Amino acid sequence: MGTLTHAELREEVLVSLGNRNDVTPSRLTRALNLAQERLARRHDFEELQVTTSTTLTYTGVAATDLYLPMPDSAPYIREIYSVLLKDGVQSRKLRRVFTRTWDRLLTDPTALNEKDHPVFYTIWDYKLAKAEIYPLPNKSYDIQWRLSKWPTPLTTDSQTSDYRFKDELLIELGVIYIMDSLGKEADADRHRKKFAELYLEGLNTDSDKPDLDIEIGAGIPNNMSLGGDYWRDPFIRSLTDGDM
Repeated sequence: MGTLTHAELREEVLVSLGNRNDVTPSRLTRALNLAQERLARRHDFEELQVTTSTTLTYTGVAATDLYLPMPDSAPYIREIYSVLLKDGVQSRKLRRVFTRTWDRLLTDPTALNEKDHPVFYTIWDYKLAKAEIYPLPNKSYDIQWRLSKWPTPLTTDSQTSDYRFKDELLIELGVIYIMDSLGKEADADRHRKKFAELYLEGLNTDSDKPDLDIEIGAGIPNNMSLGGDYWRDPFIRSLTDGDM
Protein backbone atom coordinates (compact mmCIF):
# COMPACT_ATOMS: atom_id res chain seq x y z
CA MET A 1 0.00 0.00 0.00
CA GLY A 2 1.05 3.57 -0.55
CA THR A 3 2.12 5.92 2.25
CA LEU A 4 0.30 9.06 1.13
CA THR A 5 -3.47 9.24 0.84
CA HIS A 6 -5.24 10.24 -2.35
CA ALA A 7 -5.79 13.75 -0.95
CA GLU A 8 -2.11 14.07 -0.03
CA LEU A 9 -1.02 12.90 -3.48
CA ARG A 10 -3.23 15.55 -5.07
CA GLU A 11 -1.72 18.18 -2.80
CA GLU A 12 1.84 17.19 -3.74
CA VAL A 13 1.06 17.28 -7.46
CA LEU A 14 -0.54 20.69 -7.09
CA VAL A 15 2.50 22.04 -5.20
CA SER A 16 4.79 20.76 -7.97
CA LEU A 17 2.60 22.65 -10.44
CA GLY A 18 3.17 25.88 -8.52
CA ASN A 19 -0.25 25.79 -6.82
CA ARG A 20 -1.99 26.73 -10.04
CA ASN A 21 -5.63 27.68 -9.54
CA ASP A 22 -6.74 26.40 -12.94
CA VAL A 23 -6.18 22.72 -12.14
CA THR A 24 -9.22 21.24 -10.38
CA PRO A 25 -9.10 18.44 -7.78
CA SER A 26 -10.99 16.14 -10.19
CA ARG A 27 -8.33 16.74 -12.84
CA LEU A 28 -5.59 15.94 -10.35
CA THR A 29 -7.38 12.68 -9.55
CA ARG A 30 -7.59 11.78 -13.23
CA ALA A 31 -3.89 12.54 -13.65
CA LEU A 32 -3.00 10.30 -10.70
CA ASN A 33 -5.14 7.41 -11.95
CA LEU A 34 -3.60 7.72 -15.41
CA ALA A 35 -0.21 7.74 -13.67
CA GLN A 36 -1.09 4.44 -11.98
CA GLU A 37 -2.06 2.90 -15.31
CA ARG A 38 1.08 4.17 -16.98
CA LEU A 39 3.29 2.76 -14.23
CA ALA A 40 1.50 -0.60 -14.45
CA ARG A 41 2.08 -0.73 -18.21
CA ARG A 42 5.79 -0.14 -17.70
CA HIS A 43 6.33 -2.97 -15.22
CA ASP A 44 4.33 -5.63 -13.40
CA PHE A 45 5.37 -4.73 -9.85
CA GLU A 46 5.06 -7.55 -7.34
CA GLU A 47 2.72 -5.70 -4.96
CA LEU A 48 0.01 -6.01 -7.61
CA GLN A 49 0.33 -9.80 -7.59
CA VAL A 50 -2.46 -11.66 -5.79
CA THR A 51 -3.62 -15.21 -5.12
CA THR A 52 -7.32 -15.93 -5.33
CA SER A 53 -9.62 -18.92 -5.78
CA THR A 54 -12.71 -19.91 -7.73
CA THR A 55 -14.74 -23.11 -7.92
CA LEU A 56 -15.18 -25.20 -11.04
CA THR A 57 -18.67 -26.59 -10.47
CA TYR A 58 -19.65 -29.90 -12.06
CA THR A 59 -23.23 -30.00 -13.39
CA GLY A 60 -23.09 -32.83 -15.92
CA VAL A 61 -24.16 -30.41 -18.66
CA ALA A 62 -21.31 -30.12 -21.15
CA ALA A 63 -22.24 -26.63 -22.36
CA THR A 64 -22.03 -25.41 -18.75
CA ASP A 65 -19.07 -27.46 -17.54
CA LEU A 66 -16.93 -26.21 -20.43
CA TYR A 67 -16.49 -22.88 -18.65
CA LEU A 68 -14.22 -22.17 -15.69
CA PRO A 69 -15.29 -19.07 -13.72
CA MET A 70 -12.49 -16.54 -13.44
CA PRO A 71 -11.95 -14.31 -10.39
CA ASP A 72 -14.29 -11.35 -9.93
CA SER A 73 -11.41 -9.09 -10.91
CA ALA A 74 -11.21 -10.71 -14.37
CA PRO A 75 -11.65 -7.45 -16.36
CA TYR A 76 -8.79 -5.95 -14.32
CA ILE A 77 -6.36 -8.86 -14.59
CA ARG A 78 -3.02 -7.78 -16.02
CA GLU A 79 -1.23 -11.13 -16.21
CA ILE A 80 -2.03 -14.72 -15.22
CA TYR A 81 0.99 -16.53 -13.80
CA SER A 82 -0.55 -19.90 -13.05
CA VAL A 83 -3.90 -21.66 -12.66
CA LEU A 84 -3.82 -24.62 -10.27
CA LEU A 85 -6.46 -27.34 -10.08
CA LYS A 86 -6.66 -28.56 -6.48
CA ASP A 87 -7.31 -32.27 -5.95
CA GLY A 88 -5.00 -33.52 -3.23
CA VAL A 89 -2.03 -35.47 -4.58
CA GLN A 90 -3.55 -35.23 -8.06
CA SER A 91 -3.43 -31.43 -8.05
CA ARG A 92 -1.91 -29.94 -11.18
CA LYS A 93 -1.10 -26.74 -12.99
CA LEU A 94 -3.42 -26.15 -15.92
CA ARG A 95 -1.72 -25.39 -19.22
CA ARG A 96 -2.84 -22.35 -21.18
CA VAL A 97 -3.31 -22.77 -24.93
CA PHE A 98 -3.55 -20.10 -27.64
CA THR A 99 -7.16 -19.61 -28.66
CA ARG A 100 -6.41 -20.21 -32.35
CA THR A 101 -4.74 -23.53 -31.45
CA TRP A 102 -7.73 -24.37 -29.24
CA ASP A 103 -10.20 -23.72 -32.05
CA ARG A 104 -8.12 -25.64 -34.57
CA LEU A 105 -7.65 -28.76 -32.43
CA LEU A 106 -10.89 -28.89 -30.45
CA THR A 107 -13.42 -26.68 -32.26
CA ASP A 108 -16.27 -27.92 -30.04
CA PRO A 109 -14.99 -29.57 -26.83
CA THR A 110 -18.54 -30.37 -25.70
CA ALA A 111 -19.00 -32.74 -28.65
CA LEU A 112 -16.01 -34.88 -27.60
CA ASN A 113 -17.68 -35.88 -24.33
CA GLU A 114 -14.32 -36.28 -22.56
CA LYS A 115 -14.61 -36.02 -18.78
CA ASP A 116 -11.55 -36.17 -16.57
CA HIS A 117 -9.17 -33.93 -14.66
CA PRO A 118 -9.00 -30.72 -16.74
CA VAL A 119 -5.53 -30.15 -18.21
CA PHE A 120 -5.81 -27.24 -20.66
CA TYR A 121 -7.52 -23.87 -20.67
CA THR A 122 -7.84 -20.86 -22.93
CA ILE A 123 -9.15 -17.33 -22.45
CA TRP A 124 -10.61 -15.05 -25.08
CA ASP A 125 -12.96 -12.56 -23.42
CA TYR A 126 -11.90 -11.23 -20.02
CA LYS A 127 -15.18 -9.33 -19.68
CA LEU A 128 -17.03 -12.65 -19.85
CA ALA A 129 -14.93 -13.70 -16.84
CA LYS A 130 -14.92 -17.32 -17.99
CA ALA A 131 -12.14 -19.54 -19.30
CA GLU A 132 -12.73 -22.64 -21.43
CA ILE A 133 -11.26 -25.92 -20.19
CA TYR A 134 -10.50 -29.39 -21.53
CA PRO A 135 -11.11 -32.18 -20.75
CA LEU A 136 -14.44 -31.27 -19.25
CA PRO A 137 -14.48 -31.90 -15.48
CA ASN A 138 -15.64 -35.15 -13.98
CA LYS A 139 -16.44 -33.47 -10.65
CA SER A 140 -16.19 -30.07 -8.95
CA TYR A 141 -12.73 -28.66 -8.25
CA ASP A 142 -11.24 -25.74 -6.37
CA ILE A 143 -9.08 -23.58 -8.62
CA GLN A 144 -6.25 -21.34 -7.41
CA TRP A 145 -5.19 -18.35 -9.52
CA ARG A 146 -1.85 -16.57 -9.24
CA LEU A 147 -2.23 -13.31 -11.12
CA SER A 148 -1.42 -9.64 -11.20
CA LYS A 149 -4.01 -6.91 -11.49
CA TRP A 150 -4.24 -3.36 -12.68
CA PRO A 151 -4.12 -0.83 -9.82
CA THR A 152 -7.37 0.16 -8.14
CA PRO A 153 -8.48 3.66 -9.21
CA LEU A 154 -8.19 6.35 -6.55
CA THR A 155 -11.65 7.65 -5.63
CA THR A 156 -11.91 8.57 -1.93
CA ASP A 157 -9.66 11.12 -0.22
CA SER A 158 -8.45 8.65 2.43
CA GLN A 159 -7.59 5.92 -0.08
CA THR A 160 -3.97 4.93 -0.66
CA SER A 161 -2.50 3.48 -3.83
CA ASP A 162 -2.05 -0.26 -4.34
CA TYR A 163 1.59 0.49 -5.05
CA ARG A 164 4.05 0.02 -2.19
CA PHE A 165 6.45 2.90 -1.53
CA LYS A 166 6.01 4.41 -5.00
CA ASP A 167 4.14 7.61 -4.18
CA GLU A 168 6.92 9.74 -5.68
CA LEU A 169 6.58 7.92 -8.99
CA LEU A 170 2.86 8.62 -9.13
CA ILE A 171 3.40 12.27 -8.23
CA GLU A 172 6.00 12.75 -10.96
CA LEU A 173 3.86 11.01 -13.59
CA GLY A 174 0.85 13.08 -12.55
CA VAL A 175 2.86 16.29 -12.86
CA ILE A 176 4.24 15.22 -16.26
CA TYR A 177 0.75 14.49 -17.60
CA ILE A 178 -0.68 17.85 -16.59
CA MET A 179 2.37 19.86 -17.69
CA ASP A 180 2.30 18.20 -21.10
CA SER A 181 -1.39 19.02 -21.43
CA LEU A 182 -0.65 22.67 -20.60
CA GLY A 183 2.09 22.91 -23.21
CA LYS A 184 4.85 23.06 -20.59
CA GLU A 185 7.08 20.50 -22.32
CA ALA A 186 10.34 21.88 -20.92
CA ASP A 187 9.03 21.68 -17.35
CA ALA A 188 7.64 18.21 -18.04
CA ASP A 189 11.06 17.08 -19.29
CA ARG A 190 12.65 18.04 -15.97
CA HIS A 191 10.18 15.85 -14.18
CA ARG A 192 10.73 13.03 -16.69
CA LYS A 193 14.38 12.99 -15.70
CA LYS A 194 13.43 12.80 -12.04
CA PHE A 195 10.89 10.07 -12.76
CA ALA A 196 13.51 8.02 -14.63
CA GLU A 197 15.76 8.04 -11.55
CA LEU A 198 12.94 7.08 -9.21
CA TYR A 199 11.66 4.40 -11.58
CA LEU A 200 15.08 2.75 -11.72
CA GLU A 201 15.16 2.65 -7.92
CA GLY A 202 11.73 1.03 -7.81
CA LEU A 203 12.65 -1.44 -10.53
CA ASN A 204 15.84 -2.50 -8.76
CA THR A 205 13.97 -3.01 -5.50
CA ASP A 206 11.31 -5.09 -7.24
CA SER A 207 13.90 -7.38 -8.85
CA ASP A 208 15.75 -8.15 -5.60
CA LYS A 209 14.97 -11.67 -4.37
CA PRO A 210 17.47 -12.28 -1.52
CA ASP A 211 15.88 -15.57 -0.43
CA LEU A 212 15.31 -17.03 -3.88
CA ASP A 213 17.10 -20.36 -4.37
CA ILE A 214 17.95 -20.54 -8.05
CA GLU A 215 19.27 -24.09 -7.64
CA ILE A 216 15.88 -25.67 -6.94
CA GLY A 217 15.38 -28.55 -9.34
CA ALA A 218 19.07 -28.74 -10.24
CA GLY A 219 19.88 -31.46 -7.73
CA ILE A 220 20.46 -31.79 -3.99
CA PRO A 221 22.90 -29.36 -2.31
CA ASN A 222 25.99 -31.12 -0.97
CA ASN A 223 25.23 -30.04 2.60
CA MET A 224 21.71 -31.48 2.51
CA SER A 225 21.19 -34.99 3.88
CA LEU A 226 18.80 -37.39 2.20
CA GLY A 227 16.02 -38.76 4.32
CA GLY A 228 12.69 -40.49 3.88
CA ASP A 229 11.26 -41.08 0.42
CA TYR A 230 13.40 -38.38 -1.19
CA TRP A 231 12.48 -39.65 -4.66
CA ARG A 232 8.92 -38.47 -4.03
CA ASP A 233 10.09 -34.87 -3.50
CA PRO A 234 9.10 -32.86 -6.63
CA PHE A 235 12.04 -30.46 -6.09
CA ILE A 236 14.64 -33.23 -6.33
CA ARG A 237 15.29 -33.87 -10.01
CA SER A 238 18.76 -35.42 -9.88
CA LEU A 239 21.48 -36.76 -7.58
CA THR A 240 25.17 -35.88 -7.55
CA ASP A 241 28.01 -38.26 -6.68
CA GLY A 242 28.37 -36.72 -3.24
CA ASP A 243 24.77 -37.59 -2.40
CA MET A 244 25.14 -41.33 -2.85
